[in-house]
Amino acid sequence: LRRCAGIVRTTSFLLHTAAFLSMLVALTDYLTWMPTLLYRKFGMDLTSAGLNATLWHHLGAMLGTLLGGRLADRLAVRYVVSRPAIQAAGMLLGAPFIFLSGDAGAAVAVFAALGLFGFFRGIYDSNLFASPFEVVPAAARSTATGLMLAVGFCGGGVGPVLAGSLSQRFDLSVALSAMAAFYVLGGLLLVADCAFFFRKGVASRATTGGGRT
Repeated sequence: LRRCAGIVRTTSFLLHTAAFLSMLVALTDYLTWMPTLLYRKFGMDLTSAGLNATLWHHLGAMLGTLLGGRLADRLAVRYVVSRPAIQAAGMLLGAPFIFLSGDAGAAVAVFAALGLFGFFRGIYDSNLFASPFEVVPAAARSTATGLMLAVGFCGGGVGPVLAGSLSQRFDLSVALSAMAAFYVLGGLLLVADCAFFFRKGVASRATTGGGRT
């Protein structure tokens, strides 16, 4: 409990956890409802809808994680905030493609939007734990990981419920597009971390438990 209390007093860690929660709200919404959208909007059979809802996104995410991880490792040597900055860019640049994945009027456009959404999600994911590990003592990393995952997975279940409610008031395309707001929110939280808190967190960790990774 003492270790958890120390972690949650770190503002940078809290911002990363909140951004992770925002990402999962949008992601679980997409994973739950995109096959239904493809089935209803474009008349795909369930097999094709399920395949196309996930294939393009995860191909993009695979490329994004590789590129984001490599880029962050190269820049981290020179720029303290490179890891959270890359994550912020991934969320903010990915948000328009979440919107387009719900709004596009042609299946090919939806697939392209899903691929680019996945690519920028991969950019974000590539430093999902590397970033907060910069501000969390090495002895508390597993605890920090558990806290982030617990908050993210509990709160991420809100996404499908929220989208389902919105789809009853408007339609499913609008509900899916609206989830882009959570990516914008997460990105702005990480921008705030880069601007005001991350450097302090890194410096505090260096004085209490070792240098940067």
